Amino acid sequence: PEFLTGRTMGALTGIHRLIYLDTDTLMLSDVGALQSLSLRGKAVAAVRSCKQHFGQFVDFEMLKKVNGFTGNLRPTDCLISRAMFVMDVSRYRSDNIGNKMLQWLQQYKEQDLM
Repeated sequence: PEFLTGRTMGALTGIHRLIYLDTDTLMLSDVGALQSLSLRGKAVAAVRSCKQHFGQFVDFEMLKKVNGFTGNLRPTDCLISRAMFVMDVSRYRSDNIGNKMLQWLQQYKEQDLM
């Protein structure tokens, strides 16, 4: 899924909870349970996939150079599966996550070219 910015987020007017499932995801219980899942104040909840780790895909030395990166990721942290996630749309918007991700990716790309 895209980072849900601009026009896409505008289309979610009146929607408070977004549940995303890849088309090949098999649910073995009621998907409605995800509607009431506590996100503990976070914008997004997802399933960890510890078969892969951030260090396999992200140059952490480069991250140190990226201006404004304040994350607390470690190379050994598990990736999240994008096959299924639950989003608090209001929190995602108010935290400006989509735009922050795009800005971070642009900075990371520019650093990589230097």
